[in-house]
Amino acid sequence: QTRNAVTLSAFNESIYFDLTVEFPLLTTRKIFYDGVLGELAAFVRGPKHLDDFKKWGCNYWGPWANEDGSIDIDYGNKWIDWRGYNQLEALVQGLKEDPNGRRHMMTSWAPENVLGDRLSLPCCHHTYQFYVRRGFLDMHWIQRSTDVMIGLPSDAVLAAAMTMSLAKAVGLMPGEVMMTLGDTHIYALHMLEARELLERKQRNPPRARYTGSGLTDFDPTKLRVDSYNPNESLKFEVIA
Repeated sequence: QTRNAVTLSAFNESIYFDLTVEFPLLTTRKIFYDGVLGELAAFVRGPKHLDDFKKWGCNYWGPWANEDGSIDIDYGNKWIDWRGYNQLEALVQGLKEDPNGRRHMMTSWAPENVLGDRLSLPCCHHTYQFYVRRGFLDMHWIQRSTDVMIGLPSDAVLAAAMTMSLAKAVGLMPGEVMMTLGDTHIYALHMLEARELLERKQRNPPRARYTGSGLTDFDPTKLRVDSYNPNESLKFEVIA
């Protein structure tokens, strides 16, 4: 029994994908990824209101907003302003000037906001480390809480888009992404649909390319996905 529902939970799981081979969109059900790309566009600009998401085509933040539409989250906001420090710009600069460095990291986890209960939703994914490998940019993504049926497919797209656009900004090719997941769960209310999903056949994964300039001004219209041919969609109830 958790904060919002009964779950089936495991701890310290991981997934891996290689962006030179595939773009991580599920093929066992259709993923409407435009909203996820819009979410990233809002994050890098510091979202404060539902309209900051909606203007980019992301329409699913409503359950966590205040009555006036404002929203208090550290996603993105801490990337560009951690007590006056822009982590995102520093990340780009560091990768350009010292690609072999071991400090290419960014975090959203502000304990004073989480423990002080100041947020509409504490960050689920919170720490991102990047590594340069023979002209490729790899990413390690760390997540404290993972809703496998709804959240994880979107999180994988977000991680891929971050890596692809950051690689473009620093003159590298997008490489491998490893996602480390803490509390990894399926809501009990999703189990029937989860079993149906497992019975479906996988299809060939799509490929993608990013033609924009970088991550700090990420443009969702510049990420083009090719040959995405999934099974039909499968609806899951959103549990806030």
